[in-house]
Amino acid sequence: MGFERRPRHLWSPAGRTIVFVLACTSIACLLSEFYRLCPMRAFALFVFLPALTGLAALMVADLICGDRRLWRGVVIGVVCLESNRPYTEADVRLAQSLTQPAAMAVENARLFDEVQRLATLDGLTSTYNRRHFMDLAQLQYDNARRFGHPLTAMMLDVDHFKRINDRHGHHVGDQVLRALAERCRGALRSVDVLGRYGGEEFAIVLPGTTQHNAATVLAERIRKRVADEPIKTDDGAVKVTVSVGVAELDAEMRGPEDLLKRADAALYEAKQAGRNRVVEDAVA
Repeated sequence: MGFERRPRHLWSPAGRTIVFVLACTSIACLLSEFYRLCPMRAFALFVFLPALTGLAALMVADLICGDRRLWRGVVIGVVCLESNRPYTEADVRLAQSLTQPAAMAVENARLFDEVQRLATLDGLTSTYNRRHFMDLAQLQYDNARRFGHPLTAMMLDVDHFKRINDRHGHHVGDQVLRALAERCRGALRSVDVLGRYGGEEFAIVLPGTTQHNAATVLAERIRKRVADEPIKTDDGAVKVTVSVGVAELDAEMRGPEDLLKRADAALYEAKQAGRNRVVEDAVA
C-alpha cells in the first residue's frame, strides 16, 4: 500500500502523537521510520485518512519478539487492519491480544527452522554435515536402484592441508575450506549432494551421472579451477590443489557406503600418483 507524501497523524495507545511527512511506500517502511523516531515502540499505530483506501482508519499492529518492557524487542512483521470506522481503545487491546501470540508462533517456527538447519549443515563450510549427507546419499542410492539410473560419487581432498595450517594458521585453513566448498557448489547442479565428509575431505553424490562424465567434466573442472585460482585469505593468496576420486554405482554395491568407499579408494590412488589429479575407479 502506498501513501501520499503529505503529513499524517500517527497515534499510539499511550496517547503520544507524532506528525511527519510519509515518504514510505509500504507499511513496513512506515513502521521502521516510526520506531526510528519513537524509541518507546508503541504496541499499535493508527494512520488516519489513508491515502489510497478511502477508509476511515488503518491500524498497524507490530509483531515483536523479545521483552517489550525493556524495549529490546525486534520487529519481525506487522499486521495491517483496515476499517470503515475509527478504531477504539478496545479494538487496540484486542489486536494486541491476538498479534502477540502470533508473534511468538512466528518466532518459534523460525527457531525450529534454524535448529533444523544447524542440525544438517556443517558449521564451517555450510555444506551438509556427514550424518545428513549420508541420509541424502541413501535416498539417491534407493532412487538409482529403483529406476535403474546411474549414480556416481566423488571424494575430494585438499592436498597437503596440514602444511597450510602449519604455515598460515588454522584460521587460514578454515578460509581455504570455505572457499573450496563455495567453488564446489558453483560447479554442481541443484540435484547434486555436497557434504563435508571429515576434516579437509568432501564427498559429492551425482544422480543421473556416469563415472566417466563425472570424472572428465565435473571433477576435472573443479580440480582445474582450484589449481588455477589461488584462494584469497587473511594471510594473502594461498595456492591450493585437490585430488579427486570418482566411482560409479554397480550391481555389487549394497549401499551408498560401498559407493563412497570405492570413490575413496580412487582418491587414495590420486594421492599416491602425485596429487592434483582426478582418478576413476578401476573396478568400473
